[in-house]
Amino acid sequence: AEGEGLDFPRKLIYSVPLRSLANKFVEDVKKDVKNFKRRNGDNIRVSIQTGERPNDEHFDKGDIVFTTYDQSLSSLLCIPIGLSRRQANVNAGAVASSFLVFDEIHLYEMERSLATTLTLLKWLGKYTRFLLMTATLTDSLKRNIKEFIGGDVVVVEVSEDELKDIPSQRDKRRSVVVEDSPLTPEIVREKHSGGRTIVVCNTVRKAQVLYGGVKDMLPDKEIILLHSRFLSSDRTDKEEKIDEFFGKDKRNEKKEAILIATQVVEVGLDITCDTMLTEVAEAPAIIQRMGRCARFEGESGDVYVFDVDEETGKKSYLPYNSELCGNALLTLKEYNSRNLSYTDTLAIVDSVMGDYEEGKFEKVVEWNRDNIRDRALGLINHYDKSMYNELIRNVVSTNILICNKERLNVDFKPYSYVSFPIDRNLIRGFLRKAYKQKKDDVWIVKEVIENTTGDECESKYEFRDLDDNDIRYPPEFLIVNPMYVSYSKEIGLQFDPEGGYEDREYELIPKYKKERRRKDEYPKELYSEHINRCIEVSVRYREEVSWLYSQLAKDMGFYDIKDDLIDLMLFAHDLGKLDEEWQNAHERDEGEYIAHGKRKEGVRPKPHASVGAYVMGKVLPEYLRFKGVEDFVSVYRPLMSAIAKHHTVDIKEFGKFKIKRNALSYLKEDNNSVFEWLIQRISEDFSQSDKIISTSILNLDSDDMRLLYLILSRILRLSDQSATEKLQGGS
Repeated sequence: AEGEGLDFPRKLIYSVPLRSLANKFVEDVKKDVKNFKRRNGDNIRVSIQTGERPNDEHFDKGDIVFTTYDQSLSSLLCIPIGLSRRQANVNAGAVASSFLVFDEIHLYEMERSLATTLTLLKWLGKYTRFLLMTATLTDSLKRNIKEFIGGDVVVVEVSEDELKDIPSQRDKRRSVVVEDSPLTPEIVREKHSGGRTIVVCNTVRKAQVLYGGVKDMLPDKEIILLHSRFLSSDRTDKEEKIDEFFGKDKRNEKKEAILIATQVVEVGLDITCDTMLTEVAEAPAIIQRMGRCARFEGESGDVYVFDVDEETGKKSYLPYNSELCGNALLTLKEYNSRNLSYTDTLAIVDSVMGDYEEGKFEKVVEWNRDNIRDRALGLINHYDKSMYNELIRNVVSTNILICNKERLNVDFKPYSYVSFPIDRNLIRGFLRKAYKQKKDDVWIVKEVIENTTGDECESKYEFRDLDDNDIRYPPEFLIVNPMYVSYSKEIGLQFDPEGGYEDREYELIPKYKKERRRKDEYPKELYSEHINRCIEVSVRYREEVSWLYSQLAKDMGFYDIKDDLIDLMLFAHDLGKLDEEWQNAHERDEGEYIAHGKRKEGVRPKPHASVGAYVMGKVLPEYLRFKGVEDFVSVYRPLMSAIAKHHTVDIKEFGKFKIKRNALSYLKEDNNSVFEWLIQRISEDFSQSDKIISTSILNLDSDDMRLLYLILSRILRLSDQSATEKLQGGS
């Protein structure tokens, strides 16, 4: 689009259901874009943001960002997973203003992630460009999605003639055989023909146990275990090894190996095998797994589908729907020992899932009728991370950090280290077992409590023991005793409720390459210097969101002053730092007014963000009216909100402040003419307000106001952060 000079979003955010798929795509696309340049001559940047590879937490390091749908959706709803509460509003503007691709949507939960995706796309309406992708979607669901979103949605399908031109569909044979027994190490040994075998399990625990059993039986064979609980670097090593044995290269055909894996092989890995053994799952998942057997032109292979184990006398199909799994088995039996074509696989999915998805989609429509849309968008005004469970994923993850108790002091920053996102149901089961046999003198886990009061100081954390309610509903972040959790490059993460692992020192892995400086250690920076730095670095963030921002500016009637509005926001965001009490909390020379500096011993500066918002709320309406903006309320409220919440979203009131007259004189002397209008309207009497005023005037009650707030918040927060990093000597 950029090469053709089209009016189009400046960033692509590509959302997938599995981290393995993001890992695969980011490496492939990095190679593909090497020969392309942006219009300004810069290279196209490609990045990844997932729980295991948090390389682009703010979606600002890539022009193309690969991520998981829970990252992108939670970011747009201002409840971003993996970020602290303070940073809740940083990423939403990036998602709202990007070209959005949602891939493999058959793996999204219909009543949560898919419903939320469709609802948000419908909400963004003309302000978004998007693409939904999958190879296994029923005809009824395609039709329903198109009608639900409305507008100019187009359904693109591969025709029979186009299918014949795809090399991977030529001259190959793939048959399916349904087995009534569960998958065991003995069966793996029996079915492995000496070539390449892929075994797919429904849970990590099953894969780990099966791997151990097969390894014992076939100690001399090349056996690889892959699942979601490996560190990123170890997983990359495994995927490279898998490609060496199971990849497309024809030289791999004569190699012998067994891959034991979970759903991570369903998408993202371009691999093949002669024999596949898989536990039964829902039809779309089974079809995706089959796509890793006889994948390439001229190949042949056999797929064996097994029933699941009985646990405590009952079959467990988790994480899948038991009825749909049973129907999949019955339908697959109709194709026993037949050569399955692509058309056959679509027929299987339609047969098993058609009526089910039709009924589910009716609930999606109902979901919107019951004002859930308003509850979702209400998160932009009021942070509530508990809504993640209702809107995005029913199986919520708890991030666990393996850490020794000795590290848990007041200065420890748990979000600065790589943690493992684990299914909360698994954590719940582990905690129940562990606490039943807990010894009095041994700790198991600690909850991370974040203190978000104030807007200048960094978050402080407390670490407390769990009570019974916490075990039933595990918190989103836990510190775990190394005696209860083990990790190895071969097996991955394992839990032992008995605490039988060695009491050892666990090495933490930092998320960030460079130690972040404490705010009380910042070098001195004059107020005017900080504002000028903010304006300088804001260019890249303005460009990033320019497509959406320009459309909003046209529709809301402030297009001619859209750049001035951002300049005014950047100028005013730290006005509260000119407060007499704030300045006196820092070391500075007589007559200086600083934005950053060394704090005086034992003094904590007062919160400042709300002051700039309050000032702009008083003077901006006059400016907007003067510039001919008719609906000025819809413009100044989002700007006020962006300033008030540029350190944290938890703003409850506008407090007292006092800006001296000589501080205003300083502003007039040291800043350029673009701010003269604002400075002239800030009088000392006005600044000495002794009232504490409710922030209810920050409520955003229209879609345009919400979108404008998200855009302005992103520009301000990232410009502010980048300017501060430049002060510290960062890049």
